[in-house]
This record gives sequence, structure tokens and C-alpha cells, in this order.
Amino acid sequence: MFKMMKYEFRKSLMPILIILGLTVVAEIVYLIGLGTAEGFDDGLTMSIGVFCLFMMGMVSYIYLLINGEVMFERDLKNKEGYLVFMAPISMYAVIGAKLLMVFIETAIFTVGYALLGLTDIYLLLRRFDLNVDELMQGLKRAGFAISIHKNELVLAAIAIFVAIFMIYTFSYLATSLTRIIFREKNAFSNLITFVIFIALAIATSKLTALVYSGASTNGVEIFIGNPAMTASRIDSFGIVVGIVMDAVFSLCAYISTAWILKRKIDL
Repeated sequence: MFKMMKYEFRKSLMPILIILGLTVVAEIVYLIGLGTAEGFDDGLTMSIGVFCLFMMGMVSYIYLLINGEVMFERDLKNKEGYLVFMAPISMYAVIGAKLLMVFIETAIFTVGYALLGLTDIYLLLRRFDLNVDELMQGLKRAGFAISIHKNELVLAAIAIFVAIFMIYTFSYLATSLTRIIFREKNAFSNLITFVIFIALAIATSKLTALVYSGASTNGVEIFIGNPAMTASRIDSFGIVVGIVMDAVFSLCAYISTAWILKRKIDL
């Protein structure tokens, strides 16, 4: 399984290096702007750097999600993928290696961008002799309202990672179900995959809401799968419920995907 994970990593290495390179460029722009700005509310270059770093963070997550899905779908269709699925290990190990690799990449990017963001904030505070309260006031004047619940921060981080893993398992399951419907590539296959994915996300979100009766329903909840994370205040009980439910849904989707590939699809 470890060799399979290394194989999956090598396939996505070049785009990851490109993303890292662009992130380094954006960070350099930010640092140049930070060094030349005359005040906290000054510095177009610094603002451009912050914007570019934010966009790179968003792009990296979107890329990792789409790339993991595209590589899985490609492996179902071409000869190279056939050899992957015919490896002398169980189908559960093959799917597990693919899921773990894309999840580990996402986790590393998440932690990396978080550490980079905290470092940049620290440098910003030192550069202009600010404290955290003054920074929050500056952000508020700029139109950003940030409220951090310190007691639930660790739980919220765990919930986000579990939800991300659930999204990956749902995308694999949706692709596998679509393959049952369309044996060959079809113009509507990607649309059907997306519809199945959304249906799975909505259904599981509603099931979680039934367990946690205090949930608020909106679009963000559908994709995160944790109703408490979208409420007006972060609730510890709701986060725990969301973590447990998302973990159960992820396990079910993983097992279902491996079973479908083993029993229902001619690779």
C-alpha cells in the first residue's frame, strides 16, 4: 500500500511543485510590500501579496480535489489504470492508498498555509508594532469581522479535516456509481457524477441534522457536512456529532467504492 501511495504522489508531483512555486512568488510580493509600506493601512504591493496568497490557498484546494477525482476517473478508463487496479493487493488497499495520498496532500497544504499565514501575521504585527486587538480593529475597519472560539478551535480543525476526507470519498463513490451507469465515456457522465456527489452530500447533511437538532441549514452546511459549523456560534456538541457522522459516512463511502470496483465494474 505504501508503494501505491508513492506512485500516486509521483503522478501529481509536477502540478504541486508549480503551486508551491507560485506561492513562493506571492509570499515574496507580500514581504516586499511589507517592507516598503509606511503604515498598516498603506501598501498596495502588500495587499496584492495577501490577495495572491489567499487565492493560491483556494486554488490549491480546488486543484487537489479535482485532480484526485480526475486521476481516479482516468485510472478507471486507461491501460495504466487497469494495471493499478490489477496490482496484487486488495481493492480496499488500492482505494485506500489513493484516498490517503490525496488527503495527506491536502492536510500538508492546509497546515502549511496556516503556518505561513500565522508567520505573515506575526511579521505584520512586528513591522507596525501592533497587537492582536489592534489588528482585529484594522480588519474590522476594512470590512472583515473575525470571531475565534478558542475552546472549540481544535475540534473545528478536526471537523474540517474529516469533512475534507468525506468529500474525497464521496467523489470516488460518485465516480464509481457513474461508471456503472455509463460503461464508456459519455457526454453526460461528468454531470451525472456531480449530481450524485451533491445528492450524497445533501442526504448525509440532512441525516446529520436529524442527529443534531440544533443545526442550521444552508449551502455551506451541505459541503462541510457539519451543521454546527455553520451556526451563529460554534457548538462543541454539534462539532463532535459532525465529526462522528462524517467519519461514518466516509467509511461507508470508502467500503462501497471498493466493493463496486471489485464486484460491479469490469476493469
